[in-house]
Amino acid sequence: MTPSSSPRLAGSTVEPASPALVDRDGEPAPASSAHDSRGWLQECLSAMRSLETANHNAHGLLRFGRAGEAEALLAETITGLRAVERALGAMVLALEERPS
Repeated sequence: MTPSSSPRLAGSTVEPASPALVDRDGEPAPASSAHDSRGWLQECLSAMRSLETANHNAHGLLRFGRAGEAEALLAETITGLRAVERALGAMVLALEERPS
């Protein structure tokens, strides 16, 4: 599924992943980073940690949280998913650009 054809939840603010590497602020990384496998690894590990934290907190809120905390749960989960999308987009771009 391409980013442009990915399903969107009604009212969600999730946007398709950018195929370029981005820094922690969501800004495009320098072009040289696109070929830096160490950078890919760091981006992927950071994304995994973000998603693991969001998942852990989501489980805690579902188990012990109040009904009004659902919005915060969704926002944190979306942030983690965006990080994973960026990391996967960077990996796809890198694989597409590799010489055969």
